Amino acid sequence: MPDLSKQDCTDCLIGAYGNITTYSYGKDGARILKPSCNIRYEPASFLDRANVAPLPSSPPIYPPSPSTNSTNSECTLSIYVAFVCV
Repeated sequence: MPDLSKQDCTDCLIGAYGNITTYSYGKDGARILKPSCNIRYEPASFLDRANVAPLPSSPPIYPPSPSTNSTNSECTLSIYVAFVCV
């Protein structure tokens, strides 16, 4: 069972993210530590990429099939990707 609920985790990360602008203004990197979560960023890699599993490949993107009706319609596809390392 996780220590935090999904909402508690989200609230913790949002709070930590909000502290970045307060405590790291003008700096190249920062690490915000909270009791239940933390955020770290810097220009250099701090992750050992040799131990990271590769991401699965994305499925191919096919162009839309031609429309057979005469009405004009527009469709927008948005893809959002978020990564959380715990």
